[in-house]
Amino acid sequence: MFAYVDPIDAVTVLVGGRTGGLSTSRATLERFNITTGLQIGGLAGHWGYSQPLAIDRADDGGYVLAGTLDFGFSSFVVKSDASFDTLWTIDWDNFSARTIVGLADGSVIAAGDTVVMRILPNGQMDWSKQLHVGDGAITDMDVLPDGTILLAGWSDPADSYSWLVRLDQAGAVVGTQRYGDTGVMYRVSQLELLSGNHLRLIGTAGVDSVLVIATESSGALGTCSYPALIYSLNSFTLLPAGVLSVTTPVAEPLYQVATTGLTAYTPNTIVCAGDVPWSASGTVFADADLDGSLDAGESGFPFGAISVSPGNGLFFTNGQGLFDFHTMVMDTYTLSHVGPGPWWQLTTAPSYTVQFTINDSTFTDLDFGYTPAIDTTSLVGSITTSAFSCSGASQTHIGVLNQGTTTPQGVVSLALDTLVSFLGSNPPPDSIIGGSVYWSFDSLGWYQLWQQVLSLNMPGFLNLGDTIRSTLVVWADDGNGTLAAVDTALWEEVITCAYDPNDKLVTPKGSGPYGAIPFDTEWLTYTIRFQNTGNDTATTVVIEDLLSNDLDHGSLQVLGYSHPISGLNIGSGGLATFRFDNIQLPDSNVNEPASHGFVKFRVRMHPGLPHLTEITNNVGIYFDLNPPVITNTVRNTIVDCAQAQLDPQIYDQGSGWLFAYTFFMDTMVYTYQWFVDGTEISGANTADHVATVTGEYTVQ
Repeated sequence: MFAYVDPIDAVTVLVGGRTGGLSTSRATLERFNITTGLQIGGLAGHWGYSQPLAIDRADDGGYVLAGTLDFGFSSFVVKSDASFDTLWTIDWDNFSARTIVGLADGSVIAAGDTVVMRILPNGQMDWSKQLHVGDGAITDMDVLPDGTILLAGWSDPADSYSWLVRLDQAGAVVGTQRYGDTGVMYRVSQLELLSGNHLRLIGTAGVDSVLVIATESSGALGTCSYPALIYSLNSFTLLPAGVLSVTTPVAEPLYQVATTGLTAYTPNTIVCAGDVPWSASGTVFADADLDGSLDAGESGFPFGAISVSPGNGLFFTNGQGLFDFHTMVMDTYTLSHVGPGPWWQLTTAPSYTVQFTINDSTFTDLDFGYTPAIDTTSLVGSITTSAFSCSGASQTHIGVLNQGTTTPQGVVSLALDTLVSFLGSNPPPDSIIGGSVYWSFDSLGWYQLWQQVLSLNMPGFLNLGDTIRSTLVVWADDGNGTLAAVDTALWEEVITCAYDPNDKLVTPKGSGPYGAIPFDTEWLTYTIRFQNTGNDTATTVVIEDLLSNDLDHGSLQVLGYSHPISGLNIGSGGLATFRFDNIQLPDSNVNEPASHGFVKFRVRMHPGLPHLTEITNNVGIYFDLNPPVITNTVRNTIVDCAQAQLDPQIYDQGSGWLFAYTFFMDTMVYTYQWFVDGTEISGANTADHVATVTGEYTVQ
């Protein structure tokens, strides 16, 4: 029985299969002339119910056969020379080599399940690695001419997305790519290496859709276009072609495939030419000369939102204002920039319509230019600390985002809590006066972000339960040397001497367990902190954040980040994805301070949300191919006092237990203050209170 066929030339094929009966089955690799049906040579695997899983014609001229032994409980790899003389054989327990590649130096790369290994030309193990991808598995492999190993596979079948991993010749991970959002059921099963080191990944999308992904050698979506990709298998018949001429006679006849059509396997002939299947690119920029064209020296707007229809998704420019929309679906799309605000006016077209066809696959220079409508200075300050335990140094980032139409200079001051001491920054501050630290900035460009990384010494166990309060103030210079405070950011954190290395924070935090906030709150600011607590450097970090539909997704503004953001988009369902490619985040055992990272952004709430609207949020953080780390959930509840029942009724539950009742769920979102004989009772801030002294009790 034959399971694998690898064409060598027009008339010669490699055939992998097994011979013999149930108890004496033997994996074999044979070379045949399909015109004459004659065997030209063969390689036999182990006896003892061995079955083939992979075959390869090695680059050194030899052959490689891999399979399972003992009804699948162990596996083997056999290597031969060009004459099918066995050079070596090796076998293992609890491993199945499902894909193999023979290299020009005589070594072999074998992979299966989540394990990949390199076998030296003498049959000795060089190295083996295991990829942690949940319940996923490696499905295919190839090797680039420079020795880079490419592994394709998918994740947990219950929540499948596909991935590509690049390893160097020593087995170290040098890059990863992920294909598909959470739950899209992308399953790549075949990897093909094309000319120019482009790749073709083939699999399924969902239940019944064929998935074809064309990429560059790095795994990034490339300009290989396959709009009419069709694989056709013509009708065929099976004709007896004699018996296998091996040393041990077998009873099973050999069958060859005789096609009744012209060809048995016909891929399309479209070749790679460029970087993506279909792409549209441009720049969002400040049009200094108002000519509607992007000129040299005109700056881009970082992280500007571009809406795309159909699809109703958003993708964002990079740190230089460039955007690149690419799609696997040939269609007509309209791209529109979500304007930076009422202080700006367009100098170019407000949108572009592109119609992708087989011949028109790339559109460039779809630029959106803006010029100030009025002069206004608007600076947004931020302060972000790494999650910390008690005592020792901790990293803190401060930032200023210029979202106005001027390019001001100014000063940033940080008034530190007395429990915290300043250790230093690079570059150092301009001055330190008392407990306040000062920096200056010059001509901050439109939508540019000024950031500083500080080292702070944190309090110890003696301050457990205390609250750190530090204030950052942004001062703008009016051009005449007069400074005016234009924004303030507060860092407030309770000292717990313990922390979750990956968490989500929201500002304003709100009052009470439901995070009550006023109905006219404009922005919610989210901070996502992460830390590599694994045992190796993380190459890629991906954050997935499902934003509430009560938020205006197009208003998202990035306020700070620890490492450059390589990609940001928001799907039609509100799933925001932040990518940090090639982040090279060390593990905490090697470099604890550098193992932390973060991204901070803010989003507007939709106006007019009803009283008691609840907005919750948590995120999934992916370190390379590991399962996601799910953070805590933050919550805000909108409170409109005009609609609230603010006069609670006091009920005596007996034994001194008093309960303040307001209407329906209002009880769950408000804080309270109890009084006895008109005097405030310290710490009595919940809906219920136990009376300990005689008197008249009231509550607000």
